[in-house]
Amino acid sequence: MRLGLVWNMLREHRWSYLGLAVVVFAASAVVGSSVILFNAARAGRVDTSGLTRNQAANLLLLVENAHLVTGFMVGLGAFVSVFLVLQTMGFVIEARRRELALLRLSGAGRWQITSMVLVESLILGFGCSLAGALVAIPLATPYSALLIRSNNWPQELPVQLSVGALIGCVIVMTLVTVLGAFVAALRIGRIPPVDAVRAVSAANRRMSALRWVLAGLGAVAVGAMLAIPARGVNWQAMTAAVGAGSVLLVTALAPFVVPALARTLGSLVTLFAPGSGLVAREQTIHDARRTAALATPIVMLLGLGAVFAMIAQTGRADSLLGLRELTNTHAVVQLPQQKGSSAAFEKATRLPQVAAITQVQRIEDWSWNDPSVPADDSLTLMGISPQTFSHFVPVKVDQGSLARVKGTDVAAILGTAELGDTLQLSTPEGDPITVHVVAVVDSSSFVYGSLLVDENGLPLTNEAATQDLWLAQPAPGVPDHQLVAALGRVAPPSSVMTRDAWINSTVARSVGTQRTAILTILGSAAVLAIFSLAQSTLTSVRERRRELELLTTIGARRRSATATIVAESAITAATAAILAIVITALVYARTSTALHVVGVGISPVVPVGTLALILAACLVTGAICAALGASIALRPSRRMAPA
Repeated sequence: MRLGLVWNMLREHRWSYLGLAVVVFAASAVVGSSVILFNAARAGRVDTSGLTRNQAANLLLLVENAHLVTGFMVGLGAFVSVFLVLQTMGFVIEARRRELALLRLSGAGRWQITSMVLVESLILGFGCSLAGALVAIPLATPYSALLIRSNNWPQELPVQLSVGALIGCVIVMTLVTVLGAFVAALRIGRIPPVDAVRAVSAANRRMSALRWVLAGLGAVAVGAMLAIPARGVNWQAMTAAVGAGSVLLVTALAPFVVPALARTLGSLVTLFAPGSGLVAREQTIHDARRTAALATPIVMLLGLGAVFAMIAQTGRADSLLGLRELTNTHAVVQLPQQKGSSAAFEKATRLPQVAAITQVQRIEDWSWNDPSVPADDSLTLMGISPQTFSHFVPVKVDQGSLARVKGTDVAAILGTAELGDTLQLSTPEGDPITVHVVAVVDSSSFVYGSLLVDENGLPLTNEAATQDLWLAQPAPGVPDHQLVAALGRVAPPSSVMTRDAWINSTVARSVGTQRTAILTILGSAAVLAIFSLAQSTLTSVRERRRELELLTTIGARRRSATATIVAESAITAATAAILAIVITALVYARTSTALHVVGVGISPVVPVGTLALILAACLVTGAICAALGASIALRPSRRMAPA
């Protein structure tokens, strides 16, 4: 196949390929920047000089968390990019069905057509992937800033360029583009040459074998995740698996279910626009494969929004379940690191409104004094009063007795040490201290870290506490609001809350941090999906010039023809919304069942407002691109102008 013909074809279809170029470019930029961050986190080149051992350990743990998060970003970005690029590439090639059939009619063989399309996709894929990878270099810095805000990237970790990773990104995205062209070209190569001279090309309504395979894989994934018992399983992973399987299942079966949905939705549109609505309905039904292709980016974006919201909800459920286990706690005082809190606590113990109170401090500037302990193993102490702690916090003791925690006898949180171990610690001043493990306790949402220690047995200082909590129980007959008011007189009033208010505030902060990371990832997917939707819509309309001209020939006004295309876009978006509801329902069922089994008194939250905004953005994008494409397609060409 001559290279000149390839260039001519690229120029001829430059507007169709322009949208695809933007999709490939954006996908390469998103995946490339994620790969840069992933490699920087994997290398973990941070400067720990001048830091205490514990500060260095905490920094290394944050680097490891950054590695896991960016790895997830790379995987998700690659999944979305591959899905959308393959879909968009196939859509562009499918739109050239008549042209390629004409080449077949003029004597070109199947391999000649396939090789021509592959060379086109190779040139386009390589150029756009390279440009996207170059943009990924400066994009990685603000990307890491977003992760810093969600506490998923350490400020001390530099963003380092990985040339090898970017080259790999270019190669992968180029291959994805070529693969999409190859699959579409094989399908087009089997069309009869007579399609080139038909007035209207016949729409292919058959489900391909590949779609049935993908639908089967999605069904197996969803069925397996719904069948697995919820207790003892990672909820986030389960939710993500159900969501991914649902997206695969629904999008694969879309051409099969689109006609029925489009017929119902189109009938509603005809109530408001009888002429254009009727034509739009019949067109969406006639070419179900095209309608499904246009709906896919919307389905994926809405589905991802629902899945990520459920993931945030399961994290909220974990925290809420553990914190609700606090017993006899009616008020919580949460103080930042400050001097004089011990004196204030002593005053609180003498308040007549207080029946019982305990103080819990979290200390993070002690460190291990044992060379055998890994460098990334941080030490977090929980200073407690063993006499009153269990009255407020239910602790599951696996070994030993919590009552023996006194002086240098400590309790280890499960996984830190064994009963009878001797541990070497170092104070913030560098003084060595030897402690003995007399109990081993399970971790929970409240009890976490390394060791539980007697706050009066070790030289702990309030100035070193990263968190100072008081848990209080009211005297008989004292309502909660009076207890809160009394504690507010010895502590800053803004630091005193009821137990439920404190739990909700703590969980909201945790979800807020997680939401920032989720929105960052969802934003990347949204960019790709919106570009893909815009490109597919424009390509679909512009390649249907003959159909639109036929409408105007039989008497329809250009405005009516444009309204028909916009109505099709609205029907497609509504169809996608219904398919996304199916995905949301499956994810909701899994999450709701899990929360019920573990006994959490909450229900999953579906982000209706966020999903409505996403759908509105897709509707507006589709309508604008449909109207623009119709205007371009109906523009009189010079060769048709009268002499």
